[in-house]
Order: sequence, then structure tokens, then C-alpha cells
Amino acid sequence: MHSNSDGVAEVVSQIAKAQHLSEAQMKELIIQNTNPTSLLQRFINPSEIANMAVYLCSNLASATNGAVTRVDGGVLTRYNNYELTIFK
Repeated sequence: MHSNSDGVAEVVSQIAKAQHLSEAQMKELIIQNTNPTSLLQRFINPSEIANMAVYLCSNLASATNGAVTRVDGGVLTRYNNYELTIFK
């Protein structure tokens, strides 16, 4: 997961400048090289993480018990050397 927090945005900006790339190009390279199986294929906004926390604290989540809730952009992993595939 790549969160686009203020700190992360600043570091990405500094690296992009050092590499003579735009911030958008740098973010795309980071996603492609560190998390190519992400379904979201972009950095997650902090508000998206906050939205999950608000949901979990609300009455709407009353039936959500003992579940792992991830805000990771839909990261797929390899299982037994077979990459999972999503069909659109």
C-alpha cells in the first residue's frame, strides 16, 4: 500500500526532482516496481483510510465482527507460484 500522506508526497517530490521526473511519473514507477499487483494502481489518499476508520466506528459496521479490514488498494499476491488474475 502506498499512502499519499504529506510526508510521502514530500519524499516522492524530492526523489522525482533528483531523477528529473514529474511527481506523476515517479508515483507510477513506484507503483509498477513495488506493487504491480495492486488493483487500485495509484497511491491511496489519507481520506480513504480515514473513511474506513469512520465506517468501522459507526453503527453501519455493527455486523462487522472479528474481520480484518484492509485499506490497501486491493493488493494481489502470488499463491503457489501462480499469480492471481482478475477478469474485467
